[in-house]
Amino acid sequence: MKNSVTWLWPVKLLFFLFLNSFNVFIALVGISYLHPDFDKGYLLGKEGLFDSYWFPVGLAVHAASAPIVLLLISLLVIFRVERKPKIHRLLGKTSLIVLLALVVPSGWILSYYAFGGILGKLIFFLLAGYTGFAALQGYFAIRKQDVLTHKHWMREVLALLASAILLRLLLVLFHELDFMGNSAYNTAAVLSWIPSILILKGIRKTANSK
Repeated sequence: MKNSVTWLWPVKLLFFLFLNSFNVFIALVGISYLHPDFDKGYLLGKEGLFDSYWFPVGLAVHAASAPIVLLLISLLVIFRVERKPKIHRLLGKTSLIVLLALVVPSGWILSYYAFGGILGKLIFFLLAGYTGFAALQGYFAIRKQDVLTHKHWMREVLALLASAILLRLLLVLFHELDFMGNSAYNTAAVLSWIPSILILKGIRKTANSK
């Protein structure tokens, strides 16, 4: 048991560093929006949207808040921070407040401007909504002292937040395969979070049946 724990810690650390190396990259992309380049990337063709109010505000709020929440949730889920209850509660409550007050609402705003047509907008609207729902379920579970259910929901929240990373990796892969356009974007959007959630729910169901 001790040897397995010894080997598990470096794996957790590598996973944490892997996630947050991409997280830092996404945060830097967000900072670059202070001087937007409308000739490439996410802002391609969206120059006119900066004349409105909601898009630049939603973009700024999401770019500033989502990387922070991903960092905190990955720290809480990957490592055994619950061994330090005061720190765990502080980080958990901070994550929940920022997620519900900033990440989810700004995600809904950005979903309206998403690529992929109506389907793309719906996929990202549901992603933001389900992220908030999963976070609340995790909070309600721990209020009832149901630690196992709390852990399940927070793993889902981590997968949902990390979908931003998987989405970008899939888009790069699809570009290399010459699969582009709305169909490619919507396929990547679906694959970035729905399979992960279904797998986690399957694992939970299997564990509960034992």
